[in-house]
Amino acid sequence: MNTDTNALNIFTDGALCHKTKRGGVGIVFVYPEYLERQPLEYSPLGYKKSTNNEMELKACCLALEKSIDLGTGWSRIVVHSDSQYMVDNYKRALFQWSRQGWRNNDGKPVLNVKIWKELLHNANKTRKQVDIVKVRAHSGDEFNEKADALAEKSKLGALNDPLKVTRVRRKYSNKKTKLGSIDMSGQIIRIHLIEVTYLQQNEYIYRYEVMSPGSLFFGCVDQVYYHKALRVGHEYKVRMNTNSKYPQIAKIFKDYTEDAKIAALN
Repeated sequence: MNTDTNALNIFTDGALCHKTKRGGVGIVFVYPEYLERQPLEYSPLGYKKSTNNEMELKACCLALEKSIDLGTGWSRIVVHSDSQYMVDNYKRALFQWSRQGWRNNDGKPVLNVKIWKELLHNANKTRKQVDIVKVRAHSGDEFNEKADALAEKSKLGALNDPLKVTRVRRKYSNKKTKLGSIDMSGQIIRIHLIEVTYLQQNEYIYRYEVMSPGSLFFGCVDQVYYHKALRVGHEYKVRMNTNSKYPQIAKIFKDYTEDAKIAALN
């Protein structure tokens, strides 16, 4: 166990059942040695329809929020997480993304913005120096293992509502979603929208499958961004952009599904 004996050390973990999307969070507070207090275990309610990254971030948010009620006998808080996503991006969120309208250097919207904002807000509320460091998962670290067990327990109990609103429809392809599987070359293709999530940057992210039989990517499932609301479950004729780092729908030509409904009424 690698801890700062003069700091409040917090071990956080998120858990996810990939089949049911039930998510859980687990937290262990380890007080500075000079306080001679026993570690505190905390297993809040989990969340419906979650992702692993959401749960890792939310565990840290809840831990920092609860730390405010634990006392003031320390000047530094060290969060220990096995989430590379959170460890790598904490300082980006603090010093870069928050100053760039929550977009990365390619202009692409940052995901999980609401939770990132909550994390930074809670870190500021502690009025302490907050650092997030990496602990290797399942490496035998006592408190990381306890946090993992608490997260597993959390996802099995009563659950909070989802952290984001997502609409999903059935897909036709038997292929799995693979990010970057469809080249962005300005091609005009027919797509079927499977899932939509609204992003706080006033943009939408769509999961889609290619329906054009003549396309090299027929049946492939990927993600794309667009600045307007489209109807999930509908098929569209679209032109894609040419930026693989920030895939977007450049133009909508036709809503095949809506046209078919109108034709059926005539």
